[in-house]
Amino acid sequence: MSQDALSTGSDFRQSLDSPFHTLAVVALVISLGILFGLFVPGIVAKMCDTFTHTGVRKRIEKCYSDLGLQLQKYDDTRTSLYHEIDSVEQQLHRSPLTSAQYSDIGPLVQLRAELEDELKSLRPPVAIVSFYLDDLMWVWPAFYISLGLLLTVLAPPSSLILFSRSTLRRTVLISLILTIMWRWPTWTRNFVLGNEGRVIYADANFDVSHVIFFVQEFLALINSVLLAVLWQQWTECLAHRRDEEVFKGETALQRAFDDKGARCLALTFIHWQICSIVLACAFIPYTHFFWTYIFRDGDSRYIVHAVIVHAVWLASWILISLPLLVTWWNWRAVRAKAMAELVTETMQDRTPSDNRVTALLGSEPIPGWNTIGSIGASVAVFVGPAVHAILS
Repeated sequence: MSQDALSTGSDFRQSLDSPFHTLAVVALVISLGILFGLFVPGIVAKMCDTFTHTGVRKRIEKCYSDLGLQLQKYDDTRTSLYHEIDSVEQQLHRSPLTSAQYSDIGPLVQLRAELEDELKSLRPPVAIVSFYLDDLMWVWPAFYISLGLLLTVLAPPSSLILFSRSTLRRTVLISLILTIMWRWPTWTRNFVLGNEGRVIYADANFDVSHVIFFVQEFLALINSVLLAVLWQQWTECLAHRRDEEVFKGETALQRAFDDKGARCLALTFIHWQICSIVLACAFIPYTHFFWTYIFRDGDSRYIVHAVIVHAVWLASWILISLPLLVTWWNWRAVRAKAMAELVTETMQDRTPSDNRVTALLGSEPIPGWNTIGSIGASVAVFVGPAVHAILS
């Protein structure tokens, strides 16, 4: 692959130039993401009777009889409160709404309020999680579709040969490291900690369904492979961008006004913005799922896992951002050298260069407001799931 192809963006640029081919690839990626991330685990959950809340509860009651008694007690208490509230409502409807009868109505209104408060404060002994409509249901398809788009239509300019032996070896090694780092909290919760501090009883827990647990681990392995390829693509892109000469010209002033280099920087920035958004779409459901379990359901055993997922997200985003930072830093260095060249030229020849200085200072391929807004949005999206889970 030539340096020019690398500097202008090969795959991403081709995606812009071939809209119909790009739409076909996007449709294929979305279809595969939904198939493997939603339908396959959904069908397995249906076969294992963990698709709905009722099926998971039956399995839990079979494994833990004492927990089944606690759940039944919670149901009985909740049903009793509903009946008491309904009884008070019927008495209120039969009572005349006159000032003379307020002494009879007042205690009933207060009793209803107390019963409703008690019902609101009532919490189940554990949180039962099934496949259908759980937060985790959307995690896999969102991750597969987003990473699939980043690896295809949004792929960075790179000379990476996907099926070469060296690439395959690196992919296996990185995938193995990511899988261990990504999954050890799950293994610890299922095989080491037991039920100590446990609140979540999910369909993918090993004691609830062995089959669903291994399906989940297989889906997580696919996550690791996709991330391994993504990291290699952007590492290759960074290496080429660091070595190539983006801004061309015989003098620093000519390089500062190089139109092709300015377009490359602007395109790299747009590419970075789109990739940052798509990467966020991959991780936001994942992190929201964890923070919901932690803050809404109160299972602190997921804190470490949530932090690790955030760290992987941050590492991926930094890797995607590095080629842009290198290109932008080169531009700043070229502009500084051009300014020094203009000052030297003015001092030696005493020729006015106000117009060129003004043009040089005003030549910003990336507007400052756009940069600040993009960075602010990236930070907001990164911390958003945790803040939302805390506030809700």
